[in-house]
Amino acid sequence: MQQNPRLTEMLVKKLMRKYNVDPGTLQVSDEDRELLQSIIQEIQGEVNQFLEDQQAADEGNTTSNNN
Repeated sequence: MQQNPRLTEMLVKKLMRKYNVDPGTLQVSDEDRELLQSIIQEIQGEVNQFLEDQQAADEGNTTSNNN
């Protein structure tokens, strides 16, 4: 499952507005950028695993109900 880039962009903009952050002055170091990418990939993996587990459970329930 891929994240929706427009949804991510909207959420980031709302957070920046909430904390009065000017995107023009925002600076993210290479180290922070790599850390963020690593965290996002980890979360995506966890979400994908959860969805796969849910789908397998749903398929198992459907099979059990058909017997």
